[in-house]
Amino acid sequence: MSLNHCVPLYFFTGLTLTSCGVGFIPTSEEESWDEQGGGGLVIEMPFAAGIEKMCTQGAHGIHSHTDVSTQFDLDLDTNNDADEEVSASVSGIARVHMESASSNFGYHINIDLGNGTYVVIAHLSDIFIQDAQEVTVGQLLGYEGRTGNATGDHVHIGLHEGDAGEKAENGTSIPTTYRAANQSDGTGMAMINSEEFSCGIRSQGDPQDGDFYESDLATNLWHPDGTLIMTPDNARVYVLEDGETRWIENESTFWGLAYDFNDVTLVSESELACYGQGEDIVGETLVDAALDSDDDLWLIVGDASDSGRYRALVRDAGWEDVMTSWGLDYTSSNRPGTYSDSSSYMTNWPASSNYVGLRDGTLVKEEDASDVYVISNGFALPIKTWDVYLLQNFYPRDILTVEAGTVNELHEVGNCATDQMCLDFEAITTCGGGLELSDAPGEGGGSSTDEEEEEEEQEEEEDEEDVEDEEDQEDQEEEDEEEEVEDEEDEEEEEEEQEEEETRDESMLTVEVDYPANYPALALTVQPIFAISSLGDYWLATTYVEDDDEVSWSDEADYSGLLGVRLNVNVDSDGNGANDDWYCYGHYATAYLEYGVAVDITLDSDSWDENDLVTWSPGNEGDTSLGCSALLWFGSTSSISEGAVY
Repeated sequence: MSLNHCVPLYFFTGLTLTSCGVGFIPTSEEESWDEQGGGGLVIEMPFAAGIEKMCTQGAHGIHSHTDVSTQFDLDLDTNNDADEEVSASVSGIARVHMESASSNFGYHINIDLGNGTYVVIAHLSDIFIQDAQEVTVGQLLGYEGRTGNATGDHVHIGLHEGDAGEKAENGTSIPTTYRAANQSDGTGMAMINSEEFSCGIRSQGDPQDGDFYESDLATNLWHPDGTLIMTPDNARVYVLEDGETRWIENESTFWGLAYDFNDVTLVSESELACYGQGEDIVGETLVDAALDSDDDLWLIVGDASDSGRYRALVRDAGWEDVMTSWGLDYTSSNRPGTYSDSSSYMTNWPASSNYVGLRDGTLVKEEDASDVYVISNGFALPIKTWDVYLLQNFYPRDILTVEAGTVNELHEVGNCATDQMCLDFEAITTCGGGLELSDAPGEGGGSSTDEEEEEEEQEEEEDEEDVEDEEDQEDQEEEDEEEEVEDEEDEEEEEEEQEEEETRDESMLTVEVDYPANYPALALTVQPIFAISSLGDYWLATTYVEDDDEVSWSDEADYSGLLGVRLNVNVDSDGNGANDDWYCYGHYATAYLEYGVAVDITLDSDSWDENDLVTWSPGNEGDTSLGCSALLWFGSTSSISEGAVY
């Protein structure tokens, strides 16, 4: 998997991955701007939540904000003596500019919004992402600094019109809205226009110093066990285990564990501080595989001198994928060696009671399915949305693709639809983790105890009981047979009733949207509604098509309690990989559905079209950034207490 943003590869649990690598438009857990459609842009402060920064120069500042490329931008003061982390304040495609460290905006990032505008974040001392990489709100970008035309460390931020691929001095600064809390006057979190910021440096001739503004930007604070991590300021690589960091002492130890440096994920210093400190991994290490005399496959973990060394059985299903996840290149044409029962591997490495599966930290998907999982503590955790994937900084990572059914065969699998073991926004933005995994089977999971022996023991116990009850059984034989016949008849009736009930509960829901002309890319998002309180939750599914005028989705499930269907279509009208139009656009009274688009919704024999739809907008009327969705509602819309219907 490469890192370029190109064509679609497959779908996540609710959103599309696109690529010559991975890539799709990210969203926030609470504010899905791009998915909701329309609305005005709101820019977050480019620092983690809780950090306050003084505004030293605002719109039309006399020092350097008088030019067309700076006139509505902001300067936020940072520490001259320490590197401070800067995060993405919007979602989009990041264009990295490091052409000059001594002039104009210096090292800077233009986050392309796909509509002819971009957000510039400038004067950085270091940048951690690649040019043309897709980023999401809150993602770690780099360190602040004083490159370019700057006399002290600060972050320059603003909204520009122009080509994000060109340096920011070629763009036009335009007014915009930020979300921040003015701590100097005690106001809470609010939307603040760029011209309303109170900025200045008294010592530099301004009437007064600027106000301090606090960020509320959620950033990544947790990764699942098995993830390899490092911070930008330190070459140390850690592996996460039981919520603690274990430092891998050197490259020799790292290679002995069969790890790959391409799988190391960059995290913030704030996230690192959220973990406890575990025992360092030092000295000689080993990961290997071996066949025993019965042709059973064992994974060998730990050096001969390691007290924690072990060997674990590998199931036949997906064994080559298991080898790959553990950094081993064994295949059906390159099988591990065979070792006798008296060999060192079979005698000196204690046998685990569990089968081993894919290695913790592995990213995996099945070839015929949309879900992408991260393996942790033996569980397969589905990654809920693309913004979660980006915020985890998994963009540069490879995803292991396995045959259908392999993940379920090897692991207990989470489910985001039922909120069970789901890697979601809350889990990854909570210090210490918002996801609890109880009764973990361990890496790989699944007992390898001899099932045949257990069955034999159980049969022996049953035989003993039969002998003890033999006399009574003879006396009651006729009666028992009659009861058995009656029980069988009852069971058959119950099975028939259950089958009929299941048949009655299954319905086919289909949504088809037909545009009057072809577009480079269309993405249909659908949310069946079973409770009013769930309106605005994440989309259940997304269907993505290219160079087409029609996009559809269907699903067979129990829709007996369905209240309505929420939908929208994200449109890439110019083929640049970013959405620039939506079927539902605007917010509250300004919300409307695109004219000329045909919609057909069917539930078994019932059907509805675009004339049966209304617009639904989340949040309050002033939250224009939240946009709107199309809504089919089966009852009175007056019962909807969330948001607004028009």
